Amino acid sequence: MCNLKTFKTDLNRLLLVVILLFVFAGCSDRPAIVIGTPAPFPCERFSESLWAEFRFGADTPDDVVTTVAKLWEIDASEIRRIKLLGREPLEIGWSGFEGEIAYYAQFRQGRLSQFAVNLSQPLTLAQTIGCLGPPEYYEAHLWQGTESPMMKMNIWYQDKGLVVHHTSFPTFVRQSAISPAQWMDSYTVVAPGTLEQMASNAYPRGEDPAVQARALCLLKPWSGSIEKMEVESFLKELRC
Repeated sequence: MCNLKTFKTDLNRLLLVVILLFVFAGCSDRPAIVIGTPAPFPCERFSESLWAEFRFGADTPDDVVTTVAKLWEIDASEIRRIKLLGREPLEIGWSGFEGEIAYYAQFRQGRLSQFAVNLSQPLTLAQTIGCLGPPEYYEAHLWQGTESPMMKMNIWYQDKGLVVHHTSFPTFVRQSAISPAQWMDSYTVVAPGTLEQMASNAYPRGEDPAVQARALCLLKPWSGSIEKMEVESFLKELRC
């Protein structure tokens, strides 16, 4: 017969293993930096020359489908019309580069406002700047997530209408500096323009003056190098 004390000891060990697995899964789900040699990222994946073919603020969903089919050389049946709840009722989605990049066209009052682009294979901050050059502005700050600190970083290319994003999932490491190996996993494309115009289109509810003001408050002029980028801490108090 199984000894009750031994059974309880084994059960406690099992519970400890399960807890540790959850902890490590949460910590390592998506590291803040790319470990080892980053995978090559061809600069054409930013598709800079293609975005100029769209008319932000004018193109309808049908216009976007037609232009996407032509530029990406795909059949219109491969372009998805996604109905959304609680937001603009339609989003256009498609894939590129053998499924490694997912594109979503988003609309405001039925007219094209932005493209949200998700990368299945993140590139590094150094690779981003190597492709696009130094940005004009950036933001980087720690904020308190539900369970642990998170870090958000965006670099802004005002003349290109591009905002490239990094958001660390909950981590127990409070990052205080930016690394060239910081991964960037998505970017947003809007019409080039003033910072106010870009913020209005790059953020959900960006047309709200309060949302726009906070977005602009967080921006800093480019520091001149990655090493000089500053990470603000909003863990206790928000500046903006």
